[in-house]
Parts: sequence; structure tokens; C-alpha cells
Amino acid sequence: MVGGCEKMKESDDMLDIIKRHKLILFCTALLFMFVCYYYAAINPVLLRWGDDFLHFGTFAADPIPRIGRWNVTRLLPENLMPIMGYFSAFFIYPLAGDYLTAASIALAIVMGLFLSALLLSFYRLFISLYNDRTACTAVSIMIMGLCFAMFKSNASNNVHLFYAFSYILVFFFVIPNILNSVIVLTLMRRYIVSGKLAINANKFSGGGQNGLMDSFL
Repeated sequence: MVGGCEKMKESDDMLDIIKRHKLILFCTALLFMFVCYYYAAINPVLLRWGDDFLHFGTFAADPIPRIGRWNVTRLLPENLMPIMGYFSAFFIYPLAGDYLTAASIALAIVMGLFLSALLLSFYRLFISLYNDRTACTAVSIMIMGLCFAMFKSNASNNVHLFYAFSYILVFFFVIPNILNSVIVLTLMRRYIVSGKLAINANKFSGGGQNGLMDSFL
């Protein structure tokens, strides 16, 4: 009976969090769909190099850093890339009917997930400083939009902050950099929530029991 009450309370807390942060969650869903459509249809990244096919279909080694092995620090791309290869081959290819298209869709889904995490990380950082969910959502969306818009210089054939023309470049450089950004933003938020950083205490919230982020994610 006690366990059932605790589960109901956790469910109510989760629903309360969703209701209070529904705007950023809605925007995150829109961003995920846009990124998936962008990388799958507007600007698909195709398998083109020998390294693309090599890493897309083969696990290079076990995911344990070992001194003396080649590229000892590149564990994420050498394991995430073949995972996406198997996912695209066995789950997407039967539906898409084309292997290259399936690979592009798999990459689009991965980029959608990582960029959605980046958007939420920006929001979590800003909301830990300023308790205005609408403003924090708007600023987070603006930053993500600038990652695409600020590099526009021509009517077509523009690049953006997450641009890469090869599959392997996305997994070896773009995705790790996004992941590093998420980690840095998370550590900054934890530093603020812990109370070690205070910015204009009359206007900003640096954590504590009243911090809005104490109950979000």
C-alpha cells in the first residue's frame, strides 16, 4: 500500500513538472522533428567514404579505453556509429527500402536527440538563474536558431554550426562536441544550484529549496 502511494506521488510530481514546463517540452519536440526532417530530407548526410562504411558496419573494439591502442579516446563514435548502422539496417531499411536513405534517417534521429538534449541543457541553465519559463525558453530557442542562422551568407549552399559533409565527421566531431556542450552546461547549472555562484540575488535564483530547477529533470 505504501509503495502504491509513493508511485502515485511520483506520477503526480511528474505530471506537475510537465505542466509547468510544457512550453519548453513542446519546443523540444518541435526541434526534434525539425532536425530529423532537416537531416533526413533537406540536407541528408550520406555514406560516401571508405571510413564511413567501415565504421558504420563494424565495431572497432570493445568500449574500454586502453593505453597503446589507436585513437584511445574515441570510444563514443567507434561504438555509436555501428550501433546506428545495425539500427538502420534492421529497423529502418525494411521500411525505407533504400540503405543510404536508412542511414540518413538514422543519423537524423541521433542528431535530433543530441540537439534536443542541448536545447534542454540551455533551458535548465537559464531557469536556474532566472525564474521566467517563457523568457528562458525564448532565449534557448534563439541560441539554437542562431547556430543555423548566423552562418548564412548566400541564398543557398550555406553551412551551420553542426555542418558536416561526411557521416564519419558527424559522429567523430559534431556529436562529441554537442555532448561536451551538454556536459559543460550541466556542470554550470549544478554549480549555480549548489549556491556557489550568485548573480544579482534580488532578481535571480541560485538554487536552494525555492529554485525552479530543483524539481525539473
